[in-house]
Amino acid sequence: MGRDVSRADILKEIQLLKNRLQDLGIGETDQSTSEEVLGPKSRSDLALNLAPIAVFEVLNGVVLHPNEETARIYNRPKRDLVKRGFLDFVMEEDRERVGEYLESVQKSGGSTGKCVYRMETDEDVEQWLELTAVKLGDDPDKGLICYQTDVSDLYRLKENLEIYSEHLEESVKLRTNELRNALEKAEVANKLKDIFLQNMSHEFRTPIHQINSLSEIGFDKAAKSLKKKVDPLIEKMADYFLDINNASKKLFSFILNLFDLSTLESGEVKYYFRLSNLNKALDTFREDLKELLREKNINLVFEKPEGMVSMECDVSLIKKALKHILENSIKFSPGNSEVRMVLRSQRTGQSGEGEEIIIEVQDESVGVPENELEMIFEKFTQSSRTDDGSGGKGIGLAICSQIVREHQGRIWAENRPGKGLLTTIIFPATQSVQIESTIEGNDINEITF
Repeated sequence: MGRDVSRADILKEIQLLKNRLQDLGIGETDQSTSEEVLGPKSRSDLALNLAPIAVFEVLNGVVLHPNEETARIYNRPKRDLVKRGFLDFVMEEDRERVGEYLESVQKSGGSTGKCVYRMETDEDVEQWLELTAVKLGDDPDKGLICYQTDVSDLYRLKENLEIYSEHLEESVKLRTNELRNALEKAEVANKLKDIFLQNMSHEFRTPIHQINSLSEIGFDKAAKSLKKKVDPLIEKMADYFLDINNASKKLFSFILNLFDLSTLESGEVKYYFRLSNLNKALDTFREDLKELLREKNINLVFEKPEGMVSMECDVSLIKKALKHILENSIKFSPGNSEVRMVLRSQRTGQSGEGEEIIIEVQDESVGVPENELEMIFEKFTQSSRTDDGSGGKGIGLAICSQIVREHQGRIWAENRPGKGLLTTIIFPATQSVQIESTIEGNDINEITF
């Protein structure tokens, strides 16, 4: 907006007018010439007309001595302004307030700030003016010197900002309500999904068990018949029963993974933390994965320290997470290759007072594109190099990531130099303890399955 006009401002303005008079050749340097051209009163009138702001006098409520800028603002000739009531130019709604302002200036004998009002016009667009009145001297016959500027653009901007602010506030409220409703619907849908997955798991469990059992029985009978007599038809039937049994096992494994992921995300899983010997717990994967290892003739190597590595954890869930990682490594590694799992611990902190457990799985697979290394741990997401249907459905690593997070650990994957993938899991030091071995250095006990 505008600012208050003080006596110092007025004197400064007069000095500027004097300078402009001098530029016109009517300065004090040529006093005799200027007196011949203009008298003192004429010189004051000229100064008022040259003023860049509207200046006029109000005496007994009447306008006197308006300058050219005043006429321009009011869009009237000066003769139409002189001796007209000043409040006649003020919009009716603002007249009382402007009148009180002028009266306060008259009584105080000086300036009392400024007053913004709307000018009475014949146009629909409102015009805002900022008025500053000053009383010079104590003579009651002297009126008020008034200065005013057009601040219409500022007030229109203010109004537009207020309208925009109100509209923005309404838009934010509307959008917030929409997001809140969407979130509530998503939460309901997620609960329904969990219920559906749980029901589906229970509903599918019985028929799949039946398929497994019947296909195994069929295969066994076909195998016994083939021992007695070679029959191409029975041989085909045995192959069919075997295919059915393998497919049903894959389907059942997929359903169980869906159920596990849903249960983990719902927060309904109860973790049973206890001090567990990881050396011993992780030494069982040869038996757990023997069929998968045999199919591709994969050599699984387990490296572990000589000393026992223990950690407060739910060891069954830790094994479940590692099983998913190992299954992926085996599935996507070429035949006759090697998968290596490394268990170790390391000191942390500047003085080595802390400790953390590290589990690494190294394979010779095709690896993962660099821009996909993080997203492979998201549910239903697979690497573009392994989404040909030969692997899983993007659930196993999501389960693994969820379990690791619940143990306050970290998990990530990176491509190995040359070929293969390295998956690393680190658990915080507060959950790990290692019993020191008598063997110094980094000697390890390597067990090849």
